[in-house]
Amino acid sequence: RPIGNGIKAAPLPPYSHRSGGVLFLARLHARKRPLAFVEAAIRVLSHRPDTRFTIAGPDEGEGESVRTMIEQSRHGDRISWVGPVDPAKTDELLRDTRVFVLPSVGEVFPMTVLEAFSAGTPVVTTSSLGIAEKCEQYGAAVVTDGSAVAIADAIEEILASPAEAERLRLGAQNFIRAELSIDAVADRLLDAYALTQDPRRGDG
Repeated sequence: RPIGNGIKAAPLPPYSHRSGGVLFLARLHARKRPLAFVEAAIRVLSHRPDTRFTIAGPDEGEGESVRTMIEQSRHGDRISWVGPVDPAKTDELLRDTRVFVLPSVGEVFPMTVLEAFSAGTPVVTTSSLGIAEKCEQYGAAVVTDGSAVAIADAIEEILASPAEAERLRLGAQNFIRAELSIDAVADRLLDAYALTQDPRRGDG
């Protein structure tokens, strides 16, 4: 039985005061698709030129391409790559972000998405995410086809609509409480272990 990661359930953090813009927080690896994030950022900036986009994460092969695309876009003042972030500071970063984007492919259960949920930050991701169906079921994230156009459209909708941002925040909280909290994961683990016990052995 698949057992996912868990995260501590907490009150929904405030949102309206946030000064951060749109965040990509992951390794700069082809699988994470940081170039799709930059392309989506360029599209959004053509309509919302004051939006700020931040790429946070170590280079694992895509760094030079990311840097080149940013330079060629002429949006270097609005799109920045800040490099690796101290894990102790990721929660603070997410709590000041208005939209978190994970455009990666083949992700099963990325903790950054759970951390964004916990931080009360609206999430945009792709249909290849292992929990994409659950995200849609709970209304916890905007699940796209992974194209830069779809990602840009989702970002713009969240930035333009406080109601949409709040819908996603509440959906994520419901998802955490129902299935992603430490307690919920522990209950599933206990159930799984119980099923493996042979009653003839008298295991309790």
